[in-house]
Amino acid sequence: MSMTLQSMTNIATLTRNFNIANNASGKTDPVSLALASAAKRTGVQIAQTEAQLSSYGQIKSGFASLQTTGKALTTLAKNTPSADVVSAAKGFVSAYNTTNSAIAKAVTGNGKSAGVLANENPARVTGGDLRRVVTNAASNADLNKIGIGVNRNGSLSIDSKVLASALQSNPDAVKATLGSLGGQANTTATAELSGSGAVGKAVSALGTRATNLATQQSQEQRLATAAQSAIQQSANQIASFSGNSSAISSYLNIFSL
Repeated sequence: MSMTLQSMTNIATLTRNFNIANNASGKTDPVSLALASAAKRTGVQIAQTEAQLSSYGQIKSGFASLQTTGKALTTLAKNTPSADVVSAAKGFVSAYNTTNSAIAKAVTGNGKSAGVLANENPARVTGGDLRRVVTNAASNADLNKIGIGVNRNGSLSIDSKVLASALQSNPDAVKATLGSLGGQANTTATAELSGSGAVGKAVSALGTRATNLATQQSQEQRLATAAQSAIQQSANQIASFSGNSSAISSYLNIFSL
């Protein structure tokens, strides 16, 4: 008497499942390894995207402040008190330097390692656009006359004493230079922050990528859970099969194939 084809198939399936169940920890199971590798890769991509979004967020915040302080310089009137003019100028310089620092950190890093946006062309474009705020608005000579200087690292410095003196001798010229500087800053910042601007487009693209990666991660987690469930079911089958293994062995010994 021989075993039926169905009996042999069932034993073969259980044997295959036994091999899978032995690796239920996921350390050597090919399916679990593949899912773990995919999950790790997605996790790295998510971390990178979040870091890039954070850096662009700081740049975006800088341009938003530059936009606000730039507008303030364009509204200086002839009767604006000198103290308010100085305050507005300092606010602009601070916003400019914050933006410049955010871009430099994102692109060039801390001197030991490159920034998270080192390979992002939009970030480099914003740096060039920021520098042109100053060069397109006034000459270095005009800026120096009102106490504003351009440093080697691209930041601005302001000498309050020189600015105060210039306001006493020729307030209209000071306000005109500051107004030109503020107008250029406002125009540049508005363009950068728009949907078609370097910053706006980059943030939008990264936001979409972050959403897609989150969806992908959820799908991978569902697949991993399903795979573990299947492996556990196989382990349970093997546990049940093992209880009857002696009887099957006796059966095979008596009714050899």
